[in-house]
Amino acid sequence: MVCIAGAALLLYNARINGRPGAPATEAILIEHGTIAAIGGNAELYERANGAAPRVDVAGRRIVPGLIDGHAHVLRAELTWGREVRWDDAASLTEALELVRRRAADAPPGAWAHVIGGWHPARFREARLPSLEELDQVAPDNPCYVQFLYETAVLNSAGMAACGFSGAVGDPPDGELERDQHGELTGVVRGLGAFQHCLAKIRQQTFPEQVDSIRTLSRDLAKYGLTGAVDTGGIGIGPGVYEPLYEVWRQGNLSTRIRLYLGAGSRGDEREQLKDWMKYLPRGFGDDYLRITGLGEIVQLACWDAEGLEPLEVDADSIHEFTEISRSAVAGGWQMHVHAVTDEAIGMVLDAWETAAQGQSLKASRFMIAHADGASSQNLVRAKALGVGFALQDRLVLRSAATAEKWGKAAAAGAPPLRDMVELGLPLSGGTDATVVSSINPWRSLWWFTTGQNLDGGPRREEAHRLSRAHALDLYTRGSAWSTFDEHRQGQLASGFAADLAVLSDDYYAVPDDEIPDIRSELTLLGGEVVSAAEPFEGLEDDS
Repeated sequence: MVCIAGAALLLYNARINGRPGAPATEAILIEHGTIAAIGGNAELYERANGAAPRVDVAGRRIVPGLIDGHAHVLRAELTWGREVRWDDAASLTEALELVRRRAADAPPGAWAHVIGGWHPARFREARLPSLEELDQVAPDNPCYVQFLYETAVLNSAGMAACGFSGAVGDPPDGELERDQHGELTGVVRGLGAFQHCLAKIRQQTFPEQVDSIRTLSRDLAKYGLTGAVDTGGIGIGPGVYEPLYEVWRQGNLSTRIRLYLGAGSRGDEREQLKDWMKYLPRGFGDDYLRITGLGEIVQLACWDAEGLEPLEVDADSIHEFTEISRSAVAGGWQMHVHAVTDEAIGMVLDAWETAAQGQSLKASRFMIAHADGASSQNLVRAKALGVGFALQDRLVLRSAATAEKWGKAAAAGAPPLRDMVELGLPLSGGTDATVVSSINPWRSLWWFTTGQNLDGGPRREEAHRLSRAHALDLYTRGSAWSTFDEHRQGQLASGFAADLAVLSDDYYAVPDDEIPDIRSELTLLGGEVVSAAEPFEGLEDDS
């Protein structure tokens, strides 16, 4: 991280609480990493008394540092430093050029890979790349392009690196597509196939993994993200955390990370969770990196994936999920659990009601993630139990597929934001990045406020759209509340950590379609500069 010389800083000529178009006469005084005061320019000039360096933000909007309330930061960190991102590509031609550049800069044999955050519906060509096209732009490098959790495409070198040939069968829980002549096309499907390919891509040295984490943390700060809730996931076992802890020990995290510990593989989930709870103290860490609870997957048979297929769970798995929940309640561990469909939400609530034994879980901050298909009945149950919801813009790239399975009316009402708000349910905002969505929080805020999507599916009903202020509140105070950080993070107020973003454009004034293009020109984490664009580069002080 980059420190500003001295222990104090005054940002002035800002818009903080002021309306768009009003004179930008507000200021923030920061002392020792904490917001000391917010007020008018003249008032805080006098209070600072010349002791604090003054930074003119020239009328820019300042907002609390954003906190992604549900993301897969750790999983992305395994490959981020070498990934090609197609999040903003407008055509397949443009996207393939990005792959070509990556391959040209990489040594022969190094992977050129794209892992999520994009949709072919955004391309003028409206399609996936082919093996042949990937061969043309990366002839000497294995290439892998994953589209959500639906399909991935490899080039010839990628197929060879993964050991896929005409003689091999399909991997477990995966499929290798073949043409009418039985020849492999380069297209693979299924979680087993994706995991097989990703295991090859993720073969990095420890220093490379550490550097990848630093890069991702800095990239998050460029969006004004000062916090992220990492919810684990399939394949995330104990060894995966070591590079992250190394960056933390070095003091090089540019984002506050909250970790949920889950089951990384199928078969012995309860034992995995028992080991986590036995060997790692609840709350281990500090303000920059801390273990928060269990999730998002604690029993894989109870996981409803994308919510597009019927959920079939055996009684033994439901019993195991319930017993894990009992252990969490008894041990004071928070839970944050994946459930897309109303059926899955009902199953989770059944288990938590049993585990709670008539007590409220609100003080424990139990959260259900996604909840796109939540019914009014289950929302009322959640309210009575004290359960909150972690919401993301996952449908920004999944609206059309959801409408195909659920029907247009159901997709247009997902998630039922108005019902959640009217019940006063605790809500956090996030992305579910990086495979399902982009890391860009401003795209997520655009989705929350406009109900629009990028895949041609039905727009969310107006009743289930949030105001810009309410959406930002989910991304700040809501996410901070979900991890017990609401008394130090998520607000611009005296006594709170100086986590803030000075925006490139006024979030409250720009047209709807420009919200996703907002960036942070100056991001502070605990009063330290973790990202500075050209207008503020002079603040950086490597000492």
